[in-house]
Amino acid sequence: MEQDMVEKEWRIYSSEDDRDWVILSDRDRAETKEDIHSVNQKEAVMRMYRRPGDFVSVSLLSASYEIDDVTGKLGHERDFYLKIECLQDGWASISSQVYKKEEAVTLANLFMGLRKDAAIKLWKLKKLGENNLGDRIEK
Repeated sequence: MEQDMVEKEWRIYSSEDDRDWVILSDRDRAETKEDIHSVNQKEAVMRMYRRPGDFVSVSLLSASYEIDDVTGKLGHERDFYLKIECLQDGWASISSQVYKKEEAVTLANLFMGLRKDAAIKLWKLKKLGENNLGDRIEK
């Protein structure tokens, strides 16, 4: 199974009159006029592009979804998927099962501060969904 990987980069800007601002951007996205101007419309006088490190980012995704489009009733509103991703190369995986908040937070903490290779090993060891790549979840 192949995954579309979108590399990211940190774009760091500074103007003479405002503070610095940082944008996490797709690496192949062209810089826009909005990017190079601060919230006060001051133009950047300095900019740097930096690749992210190979540490994973950890997210908890709400598993809730509408089960009745007439009443708006939701299912799984208190459940979460765990997602880890590497901003450097775009690799990502979402857990196969959902977890209650406390368990999801405990699992997420295991991955905080891990490099991609170590995170993938732990992900497989915990059997969280080794075939789940990108936004696809295999149950």
